[in-house]
Amino acid sequence: MWQLNKQQNKNLLLFVEKKLQFISNNNKLNGFLIFIFHLLFQIFSIYILFFYPISPLFYFTFLIWILILISNYYFKGCILTKIERYLWKNKQWFGPYYIFCNLKSWSPNKIKNMYICQIIFLITILFIRVLFKI
Repeated sequence: MWQLNKQQNKNLLLFVEKKLQFISNNNKLNGFLIFIFHLLFQIFSIYILFFYPISPLFYFTFLIWILILISNYYFKGCILTKIERYLWKNKQWFGPYYIFCNLKSWSPNKIKNMYICQIIFLITILFIRVLFKI
């Protein structure tokens, strides 16, 4: 399957940086705004997927998460995390999921395995909710 190469990824990050200059010329502030959007989206969508009654909103959110998983493959990681890293110039940032973890002691393989475990957990919970209409 087709994926973005490094140059295309860099061009995308430069494009987003340029568009965010409409808000502010401060990349740290723009990165923080992306982070807040990223965090709120995760909290809101996880709430809907785990606790909200099964409804069209649930299925819409589920579809959005499937598209996010596909985009994570396409972009070789979360595009919002890549934007935050780029704007903050911080290669050690792995996104809101890991905000309370000390990732300096974790290997890249362990971080990738944690991400895979989270996805498997999410898919399992969603499968059970849909199957049993919980």
